[in-house]
Amino acid sequence: MTFSTRRTSQDPLVKALVQSHKFNLLSVPRAGSDVFDLYLGKGRDILAPSQLDSLWQTKIALPVPRRGEKFEAPEKTYSAKLEINIVTKLTSKLFAAHGATLLDGKMDASLKSTGASAAEIRFFDVTRDSVGPIAVHKAIATKELDELSLDLLKGRDLYLVIGVVRAKGIEIRLTNAKQTDARVNIDLNQVAQGGASIVAENKESGSLVFKGESRIAFGVELVELRLNGETKTLMVGDLPPAIDIRAGVTVSSAFIGSPDGPIFVDLP
Repeated sequence: MTFSTRRTSQDPLVKALVQSHKFNLLSVPRAGSDVFDLYLGKGRDILAPSQLDSLWQTKIALPVPRRGEKFEAPEKTYSAKLEINIVTKLTSKLFAAHGATLLDGKMDASLKSTGASAAEIRFFDVTRDSVGPIAVHKAIATKELDELSLDLLKGRDLYLVIGVVRAKGIEIRLTNAKQTDARVNIDLNQVAQGGASIVAENKESGSLVFKGESRIAFGVELVELRLNGETKTLMVGDLPPAIDIRAGVTVSSAFIGSPDGPIFVDLP
């Protein structure tokens, strides 16, 4: 099938990650994304992130993130059947995050040599780091910012990372024109450069697994922060400075761009 690059895609994996859990998928996966990363945007320009607590000269007490929680939703979900060249492009993102480069055309040729006409992919060994937005709000809503931070934040869109989803690798399940599993045997030295940190496993089922030594972040959950110029403080979303959690307060996750915009976001 043709891969839809929009957040409204009916692809099961996109629905699980983007529509259900509101993750912004990274066009360039990376190891360094973390909870409390703060992105400052103005139009299409987004600055490299800084940590939230760097806005105050005196360090503030932020809530402790939950780290390494097993995240089964994407791990149990395969994508729809995708064209081989699309699978190769998605795989190249994982390789790049581990400092490796797919050789031009080599992966496509290896996969197609099996007679495969399409493939499904899934992430495996997936974990999530997260922090509650209401807990963040309670920690920052009364903390006054200095003039330097106020000048930095004024007139900008403020996106705070409250969740990071990471994976050790991906599994590719190939099918041929008869809709049966196709078997493949990949030699990494033939298809990639600099792939020493990546291992290829050919499963008995016929699936192909690529995994790295460490988990790589491929998506972030964001909330918008709001600057209150009168009190010189930051708020999470539309929350008031003082909130009553018994009132069932909720905070909506944010997308960079429109909800029906591109699946992948370019973050520095």
